[in-house]
Amino acid sequence: MANTIKYAIASDRIFPHFQPIVDMKTGKVEKYECLVRLLDDNAGKLLSPFAFLEVSRKIKLYPLITEIMLEKSFRTLKVRA
Repeated sequence: MANTIKYAIASDRIFPHFQPIVDMKTGKVEKYECLVRLLDDNAGKLLSPFAFLEVSRKIKLYPLITEIMLEKSFRTLKVRA
């Protein structure tokens, strides 16, 4: 998994996934939360944080993943604003 994380960072395969938060009374989307996903080329699928965040902490890449997520999330929000 460590090699998968390193490759994903180097090849720009860390992505934000925007999950809507819905007001249960009105049924309307009130806001979104940004969740990290990693595209694993070997498996051909997006991995949830459960699969890689703990390893990223151990190999000291968690802060870099956080930085990537913030930058990409803000860039997406800026384009949509």
